[in-house]
Amino acid sequence: MDKRKMAILVALVGVLLLAAGRSQARPATAVPRAKQLAGPAEEFLSGRMRLPDPAHVGERSKAAVLPVRLTPAAEGGWAWQGDFLVDEGESLLLSVLPAADADWQIAVRPPGQAYQVLSGAVPPAGASHVESGLGLGTKPLAAEAYTIENPLPGRWEVRVTAGRRPPAAHHSSLVTHHPSRPDGYLAVSTGSPYRLFSHLNSYELVVGRPVGLATYAYNQRQAPDGRRAPTPLVEGLTAATLVLSGPDGRQTTRPMVDDGQHADGAAGDGVWGMTVTVTEAGLYQAQVVAYGRTAEGQPFQRTTQHLLPVVEPGPGLVEGAAVAQAEDDYRLRIGLPVEALADDVDTVQVFAEVWGRDGNGEMAPAAWIGGMVTPAYQGSDLVLPLHLDTRWLALAGVERPLELRNVRLQDRQTHIPISQQAAVPVQVDQMPRLAGEPVAAVTDEMRMGPRSHPVPSVPSVPPSSAGAVVMLVHGYCSYLVWPTQYYTDYAVFSDTFQARSHDEFAQLILEQGAAYDSYGIVAHSQGGAAALHLYSYYESGLDDASGPRLIQSLGTPYQGTSLAVFSWLACGEVWDLTYDGAALWLAGIPTWAREEVYYRTTSDTNYWWWWDYCLIVTAPFLEDPEDGVVERWAGQLESGHNLGHNFGFCHAILMRDPAQYNSPRINQDFNANAAR
Repeated sequence: MDKRKMAILVALVGVLLLAAGRSQARPATAVPRAKQLAGPAEEFLSGRMRLPDPAHVGERSKAAVLPVRLTPAAEGGWAWQGDFLVDEGESLLLSVLPAADADWQIAVRPPGQAYQVLSGAVPPAGASHVESGLGLGTKPLAAEAYTIENPLPGRWEVRVTAGRRPPAAHHSSLVTHHPSRPDGYLAVSTGSPYRLFSHLNSYELVVGRPVGLATYAYNQRQAPDGRRAPTPLVEGLTAATLVLSGPDGRQTTRPMVDDGQHADGAAGDGVWGMTVTVTEAGLYQAQVVAYGRTAEGQPFQRTTQHLLPVVEPGPGLVEGAAVAQAEDDYRLRIGLPVEALADDVDTVQVFAEVWGRDGNGEMAPAAWIGGMVTPAYQGSDLVLPLHLDTRWLALAGVERPLELRNVRLQDRQTHIPISQQAAVPVQVDQMPRLAGEPVAAVTDEMRMGPRSHPVPSVPSVPPSSAGAVVMLVHGYCSYLVWPTQYYTDYAVFSDTFQARSHDEFAQLILEQGAAYDSYGIVAHSQGGAAALHLYSYYESGLDDASGPRLIQSLGTPYQGTSLAVFSWLACGEVWDLTYDGAALWLAGIPTWAREEVYYRTTSDTNYWWWWDYCLIVTAPFLEDPEDGVVERWAGQLESGHNLGHNFGFCHAILMRDPAQYNSPRINQDFNANAAR
């Protein structure tokens, strides 16, 4: 029986963690001081630090997810009825995620047969039942899976009944329930090789602009290795629908088409698409429901799920030259002209390529500059102040005139591009005094800007004297996971059962770390991404730590997880944890920061005679090998140090194998090599 991964983000409670500690430090609040980021031209010429192409990210699906919305039944209680298609496979896996204490009764009717009650004390012949319970937020969330051997192909009916409909709060004590959100889900999967791939047409998810999704069927047996986009089956799909749920709970349903005019490529190429123009900022949920036909003529059904954060437009880049002024012996301050920011925006993420004239008189790439930037006035003009260390120009062998190319402003929390300009000329009146001097090597000051000493803190907080520690950091919607008996000179980060963007998470680490002279980080799940974000963008105690490994992480979804779309069931949605959100975030992370990360991944024990999984209900959403939340491929960080992959460990407790963060060997290794 093929291993199939079917899930509802019920496992996301384990999807990201940081941990806790020993040293009792006094409260302190750090004022974020942004680094003046820079790096070599190779980082954007290779494509690493340019915006990703959403057509190569997207969501792959081998399952159909059916939202269950209970309504009053005529005979009393609550009920829902639906249907799904089965095309091929040795078995049918039906994952059920009701709300807590829902007491659902599940019955299915195969083609041409009578209803069979799956949830009875004794499942029907050929069926088996597995119960699963995961702690999401502060409440356990029930989940279960049914396996039916040798399922008949064709249309199946399914019926859910319940004695009562639990209150919406049962979904999570921490999440507001919208009317458009279902009472639960049924996820249906077989071993069929026919899959669905759906992707955004653009990452410019801005109010007033079209938001588009494209989708197509592909055959997994013919798909390329790795994460390259699969090849569409030209006659794979027969129909597709886009269902968009807004932040106010209202739904928009649009039929998708293959006419070459709706973000779908060329007409008749097998790619279907649809665009919707949104008028309100906020977090949207989208589902693509697609129907197709196999080469053997058997109909199939697949769905993909997406989170779409839509942001307000602006601030916009202003046409005209950026004026540069010398600010010390090496550095130029470049004022990038910009429109006024909205009242609730104080900082934006900025990236720009720096080009100059080479010895042949041609414009050539020299470096990139950027970071988290706060607007300021340059005379009477509002600008975003960027900083260029002219030693990058000397290394590249270029000089004036200078030009900024592929300039982009991005929302600080979501990294959504809000304004872009292909080229901005730089007006330099006078170069710094030591510009053009020979450069022996790239320095930290060239990469991060000059340091402030000490790192700023709130005036009411006395200077730190708590020493050097390793900070144990948990992850998304998590409790304190790290077993502290394996650690010495440690501190415990605590922000339990919360949903944070990487930037919010990083600043909380910065705030709690302000009580220490220096620290390295050991992080679980999202905590690893937050630690890398902190080191990349802000000055912190990480910059003063010494030791073999500055950041060590375990089970971190650096490239996202498909389970993030269901995170509203836990503590709340986090766009950075989706494949698309992670790809946008990584496009701003420098190589020099990645090189300070040492990471591990794990997956379940692999038995050749047994269907292996960490969590059966997440099986339809993840590709092997995976830890119940994070796929091995998605845990990789390019230019980071891969410490290896361990079998026999899952992402968190309540899974089939032990939780990865409880491994004595991993913890002892982390402690021995941690920077402090």
